[in-house]
Amino acid sequence: MLKVQDLKKVYKNKVALQGVSFSVKSQSAIGLIGDNGAGKTTLIKCISGLVAPTSGSVYFDNVNLMKNPKYIHNTVGVLLEGARNLYHFLTVDYNLNYFGYLNQLSSIEIADRKAYLLKMFDAEKYKDQPVNELSRGTQQKIALMVTLMKNPQLLILDEPTLGLDLVATIRMTDLLRQIIQEEHKTVIIISHDMTLISGLCERVVYLKNGKVDFDEQINSIVNENIYEVKIKADSSLEEEIQSFDFPVRQEDGIYVLEVNNMEKMMKNKILKDNVISIEKQVNDLAHFIKMRSL
Repeated sequence: MLKVQDLKKVYKNKVALQGVSFSVKSQSAIGLIGDNGAGKTTLIKCISGLVAPTSGSVYFDNVNLMKNPKYIHNTVGVLLEGARNLYHFLTVDYNLNYFGYLNQLSSIEIADRKAYLLKMFDAEKYKDQPVNELSRGTQQKIALMVTLMKNPQLLILDEPTLGLDLVATIRMTDLLRQIIQEEHKTVIIISHDMTLISGLCERVVYLKNGKVDFDEQINSIVNENIYEVKIKADSSLEEEIQSFDFPVRQEDGIYVLEVNNMEKMMKNKILKDNVISIEKQVNDLAHFIKMRSL
């Protein structure tokens, strides 16, 4: 299990993380999401040992990662955004060999692991090609293979489908699902692709201004019935509307509420009498995040 406890990171003129805490069960996947600048990159750098936190701790399988850099090196694998962990002018085979040796695998271990990954990723045909001659989607696959060469138990994936077309995104999603299921990894996925997060993750942790804004099971989010309720924008109704814990915005002289408990709302006679329309919404994860960030 991964446990992040009260993690804080302060740069000279900026507080990047403000007491972030969450956990990830072993052999499961969570989505780490948030707007640009929310603290996601700083957080994964702290977890992977690339940046030292100002305070707090990170434990994986009861080992304090902050005090065990060698354990991080052997246990944590990070896929960087945009396949930045590849040597693009070298062949796929050379990249796999190099990162195998870099991670202190024996020649036999490298050969076995490489054969396994080339088969899993259907990449044997690319083995002798330079990386820069491959498509963006194939480069991303090779970058993931390189990350998996040392067989890390904790896998951090930063925007694994960024810049990929629909077909390549579907293929990458299928590969990640296979890896999670067959290799029993503990996985953190950072992505703006809510379809990817919904398809692979059990939970989602949403960062906002360096804090955990919410940490929810995805099923509990997307299974709710959500209704868009439009109400006349009258200042006399503002107090009644604010008394409900429903996301609300104003559009063209009306209040728009996202309501997950119609029975509760309709018991309020003042609001009920001023309803203009009620429409059931498609409540996927993207819709939930959009409304939460208003």
